[in-house]
Amino acid sequence: MNSTTIPPSAISGPVGLQMQRLAHTLQSGLSRYRPELETLFVLAMYSPFLVQTFSYSSPKLTRARGFPYLPMIAHIFSGPLYVLRYHARYAALRVWPKPDPTDLVLFSLFNLSSFLLEVRRSRSSYSTAIIRSGFQAAILMHAVVFAASWLRGQDPVLFRASVKFLNWFAWFRITERTLPVIDPRLRKMANFGTKFELTSALSASLAVWEAGVPAGVPVIFGMIATTVVCERVLAKILMHYSDDNPLKRLVFASGYVDFNYIKEHESQSTVPEVEQGDGTKVEL
Repeated sequence: MNSTTIPPSAISGPVGLQMQRLAHTLQSGLSRYRPELETLFVLAMYSPFLVQTFSYSSPKLTRARGFPYLPMIAHIFSGPLYVLRYHARYAALRVWPKPDPTDLVLFSLFNLSSFLLEVRRSRSSYSTAIIRSGFQAAILMHAVVFAASWLRGQDPVLFRASVKFLNWFAWFRITERTLPVIDPRLRKMANFGTKFELTSALSASLAVWEAGVPAGVPVIFGMIATTVVCERVLAKILMHYSDDNPLKRLVFASGYVDFNYIKEHESQSTVPEVEQGDGTKVEL
């Protein structure tokens, strides 16, 4: 029998009506207290990791890890203030707030300090092309999103995306702790680089997804891939420049170059050559 008649629901009648009222009440409550619920969600995400993060306010620990102290201080305080201030204003206004000059200052401090810290990290031994490009692409995307929100008349939607993107702080650490549970091989120190690469890519995807950046996941992966390729090409070109060349020094100072490729080829160029002949004589 062909019929478009919808059969009566199994929960029709008084019971169904009660469930509809309950669902409506729940939805109304969630909408009414959404700012407070979002604040609690952020606090729950951040709180397990804040003690370790604020330990970097110690000059001794920061310098022992090879990071500059002032950018680190600006980084670990401006980021949480930027996020918490947004949620406090959201709770007070009950609508998505627009960025103001204070937000501009906090964002600038956070983004600039992120850039300076990444310059130092990009030269470390564990910073592979994927790790370096992942952080660099994220810094660029965050800057573009906030700049767009500011230039489009303090757009509240894009401003909200720039704030939500900072939840990468928590997503990164959650992913880092989850991956070894899924794959025990990632617990080994020998696989530290692989774990860090996976953590960087997966957590960045979660961050842009939560932020609601349009086409954010393919965009961040495209930016990472483009950065990897461009930095490799730039490294090949700059290897032919002298060390005192201003352009080479500027690019090296920015960190946007494949240091791994350069180090690999420099180490190969210093390997002693073996003369052709009996194959035993090494030229020192």
